Amino acid sequence: VSERSDWLFDQLVAIFGLFKEIAETQRLPQQHELYVDRSISAYIHQHIFSPEQLQVSLLAQKFNIAPSYFGTYFKKNFGSSLRTYINTYRIELIENRLKSKDYTLKQIAAELGFTDESHLSHFYKRARGFSPLHYRTQRTK
Repeated sequence: VSERSDWLFDQLVAIFGLFKEIAETQRLPQQHELYVDRSISAYIHQHIFSPEQLQVSLLAQKFNIAPSYFGTYFKKNFGSSLRTYINTYRIELIENRLKSKDYTLKQIAAELGFTDESHLSHFYKRARGFSPLHYRTQRTK
């Protein structure tokens, strides 16, 4: 009886070991996906000043995701399209700079890759419904 108990115990330990391995292999893709998501986000934040570096084809290649699937992947994992994510971050950067009188619209436009301050103003107004100068005057009152 003792030998059977030992054998049964060993079998149960082996089975639970297999369950543990299966559980760990199920977690690995999720951990990898989280790592990729953080890497994509960091890359976007680092290259926000170079819009040409934020094209889907380049991002897909850099992060080893099929270009045709990248948009779907991004929306699933970030909750918005790549364009919306980038634009939201650009608006945030614009507003941070507008809070300081140290930056002119021309400087902000050049820094963030806009062709000129008119393009920046149009982009901002379309996103927020009012001009960047209106935002600045409201924030500095």
